[in-house]
Amino acid sequence: MSTARRIGQALAALAALALLCAGPALAEGAGKPQRIVSLNLCVDQLLVELVPRGRIAALTNRIDDPNLSPMPGRGKGIPQIAGFAEEVIAFKPDLVIASAFSARTTVSLLKRLGYRVEILPVATTFDEIRANVRHFSELVGEPEAGAAMLANFDRRLDAITRPPGRDALAALYWSRGSTSGKGTLVDLMVRKAGFRNLSAAEGFGAAGRLPLETLLARRPDAIVMADITGDPPSLATEALKHPALRRVLTTTPGLPVDGRRWVCGTPDVIVTIEKLAAFRARIGVLK
Repeated sequence: MSTARRIGQALAALAALALLCAGPALAEGAGKPQRIVSLNLCVDQLLVELVPRGRIAALTNRIDDPNLSPMPGRGKGIPQIAGFAEEVIAFKPDLVIASAFSARTTVSLLKRLGYRVEILPVATTFDEIRANVRHFSELVGEPEAGAAMLANFDRRLDAITRPPGRDALAALYWSRGSTSGKGTLVDLMVRKAGFRNLSAAEGFGAAGRLPLETLLARRPDAIVMADITGDPPSLATEALKHPALRRVLTTTPGLPVDGRRWVCGTPDVIVTIEKLAAFRARIGVLK
């Protein structure tokens, strides 16, 4: 049997399953959605913060992974899925929320079958975070909860003030020597806390690898280190243990941060910004 024919049969089988399971789920009914399915960890985080658990049909299986999620345990008792279309259909969702990083095949197939699928954009600025939360809270029928989340975010953001003197030069250095430069949410976060980003000054964009030699030669005022995988023993994290870097850290302030908290552009990034700002305050006035 040809590959094309097998794919066609699989699509037909899924369509038949959808018709059997869907019922009213295929239509956008009035009122708040009652069976919401997430296809992304960032969506998971917003759902558990904004929506009553009884209206969440399924989250991704990353929500309780301590190496990836900043809130492991928050998904306990809620079904968790890998993100295949067959799994989603079984929950008869009236709203599916995905992201730009969700599996395109799953998203495309669900749309073709008539399910309501919304895409949460990636946020790289504070204004985009605000716009996402407003839109998301409207989608799930919880605008008041979204407004409260943003009010708390803005109150804490406004409370952060830069110390006098020049902004400290910070080297952002993750596992594998990777870094974040200009135009990223991380860059905006460190600048809000009173730092200049060495990677941005060196011309890095959304991603890249900062040579250790460059870090050592530029003599930054501080080094910020993070790893989104919980820093398990691996070759990827050896860069953070390099003897030269360790020697620099004996005289240069270093801050380990929880990279899980800034992967998603949600108001939860305020936790890291506050930590960065407190770190900047400890460095003191720089002339």
